[in-house]
Amino acid sequence: RNRPYEFFLFANLAGFALALGPATVVAFTRLRHRPLAWLVGAAVTAVVLADVSGMSKAEVERIWLPFVPWVVVGTAALTASLRATRGWLGAQVGLALLIAVTVRSPW
Repeated sequence: RNRPYEFFLFANLAGFALALGPATVVAFTRLRHRPLAWLVGAAVTAVVLADVSGMSKAEVERIWLPFVPWVVVGTAALTASLRATRGWLGAQVGLALLIAVTVRSPW
């Protein structure tokens, strides 16, 4: 009751995007006309509907993380070259390390 809907409307999606990483976000732009687009699109649609409904506010880690593997499958569209794939893998690792070093959790 004390948590505003408007804050979590954007904060949940930002948390989900951080969990996915930059390579997955870039892969969305390359998924057109591929069979994987349906799978990734269905997972993203489920997450967006859960976010807009407000039923899952502040529950990204518990409710939405099962959708992450279905969305990450879309990174298969980044296989244009080995060098680019390694670069995106490095970006994923860099973001994960940055989050691990800067975020202090009470758990």
